Amino acid sequence: MKKYSIVLCIMLSFVYTKAQKPATLFNKAEIFYENGKYDSAFILFAKIYTRGRGDKSLIAKAHYNLAHIYLVLKDTFNAKKMYESILYEDYNEMDRGGFGDGLMAEPYSLYKNNSCKVLASIYLAEKNFTRALKFVELFDKKYPYRHFCGNEYSANEIFTSYMYAKCYEGLNDKNRAISILLPHCLDNGLASNNYLVEQLATTLIKDIYTSEEINKEIDNAIETLKKNTSKNKSYYDGEFQISFLGFSFRIRTYSFNVDLNKTKEMTEVEFHKYYFLNSDFIKKLKTKS
Repeated sequence: MKKYSIVLCIMLSFVYTKAQKPATLFNKAEIFYENGKYDSAFILFAKIYTRGRGDKSLIAKAHYNLAHIYLVLKDTFNAKKMYESILYEDYNEMDRGGFGDGLMAEPYSLYKNNSCKVLASIYLAEKNFTRALKFVELFDKKYPYRHFCGNEYSANEIFTSYMYAKCYEGLNDKNRAISILLPHCLDNGLASNNYLVEQLATTLIKDIYTSEEINKEIDNAIETLKKNTSKNKSYYDGEFQISFLGFSFRIRTYSFNVDLNKTKEMTEVEFHKYYFLNSDFIKKLKTKS
């Protein structure tokens, strides 16, 4: 889709759309989008956005959808400009109606959080790691994720760590990337960490360490396993922690991920050792490339 064709179509459509209410235009735009008629959807979303009248949440959603259509059509130049322009608006992040359908739908629109996530992904793909890191920091700290479900918060935490690590990996600070990912290397029973484990074990650690060094580090880690009794805010009293590759993190065991018949007679220490050694993370580290 070319910019001049969009502008021309908007001008030509003004006469027959000016009398229609924003909600009507929005519903028609959604239908066009669902049927793959992106030019037509763009025209109607642009009409709602440029008018700037009526329901503020519809204007915000139309603005976001314009950026999204640019992305769908692989016009990343204009997509970036449109997503960044959202950050300068006073839209309500907590507007109802986020991504998805039914019970799996996101409860809040999170225009700025989502825009920053898309922008970070675009700049990562372009290997502009400094710029990508800026937007990761924005969606992590300035425009944080919001949900009512602990599982979704956990999934977002894993994704955020993954994105930070991708940026630092691109900036050739692999040790920092590893330190960010290690706290999430074990299944917590709330959200999948498979893609994070793949990056950590296969892309980062195996790129730095030999098989012999990895096996030695695993053996050394087992010796550091202990129950936390400090007041360190990073740990809960009574939780186990372990040090691996010089970085300490807590072990949050998820019992459904282990064979309970093998562990029911184990002590706490034995169980945590078993859990660590039989995790997907350690198995992937021991798998020959």
